Amino acid sequence: MEHDSFLFINKHPSFIKHETYLAEIIDALKNVILTGLRDGYSKESYLIKNHVNYIKKIESVNNPEGYIHYTAKKLLPNKESYAVKIAMIRAKYSYNSDLAFSIIKVYDLYNHILKEALLRYKLNENEAEDILAKLLSYKP
Repeated sequence: MEHDSFLFINKHPSFIKHETYLAEIIDALKNVILTGLRDGYSKESYLIKNHVNYIKKIESVNNPEGYIHYTAKKLLPNKESYAVKIAMIRAKYSYNSDLAFSIIKVYDLYNHILKEALLRYKLNENEAEDILAKLLSYKP
């Protein structure tokens, strides 16, 4: 695989369906873990543990899409931060282009997700009324 030019950056379709970006992020995170393990990182290394924890968190939260969007905002707070992160990854993993490629793919997905509006879960009338009743009946 040729990684010198990182040709995949910004080559994602202009629209990632909200139904699929959850799976795409998890697959990309798993790829980082697998690449790291193949390249000699131990299962106890920060790189491996950190990405395993991201997957576990995504799978355990009530709103995984919201968590992914939150994580993307945390990792890439502004437009310039994407370019800075990519440059840092390229420099840090210059000896290991496979690992750099897989990590940059995760950041590429996060960057793309930030460009799309987060879908909000819409409640039906009964659900909204139930929540309102619970909120109004709460007594500290």
